[in-house]
Amino acid sequence: MLSKYTKIIKNFNQYQFSTMTMKNFIDGQWKDSKATEWFDIRNPATQELVNRVPQTTNDEFNEAVDNAAETFKTWREVPILVRQRYMFDYIRRLKENHEELAKLITREQGKTLVDSRGDVTRGLEVV
Repeated sequence: MLSKYTKIIKNFNQYQFSTMTMKNFIDGQWKDSKATEWFDIRNPATQELVNRVPQTTNDEFNEAVDNAAETFKTWREVPILVRQRYMFDYIRRLKENHEELAKLITREQGKTLVDSRGDVTRGLEVV
């Protein structure tokens, strides 16, 4: 049972977030979207195109929701201490990538780097 979740996390971590066109993460896999419309994410300071995010189709959305509902059936049986380990690992990864995350926020939202660092720190407080 846990190997499924370990595989999902491994697949998620392998995605290169600097990629110009985002994919959907459905059923533990990065999948190209069939969307015909995209949201352009631009750096407000330079108007540089940072990323393109799909306006996910209804079918893709429903697939993600159905998969989440199905996955929850087994995830709810995972002991709390095991879930806790996943969350501690998540926190560790956020801390390890604190500066990179702050730079991404600055690039996407035009905030100062100091403000973006604060956003990452505040995010850590609620994990």
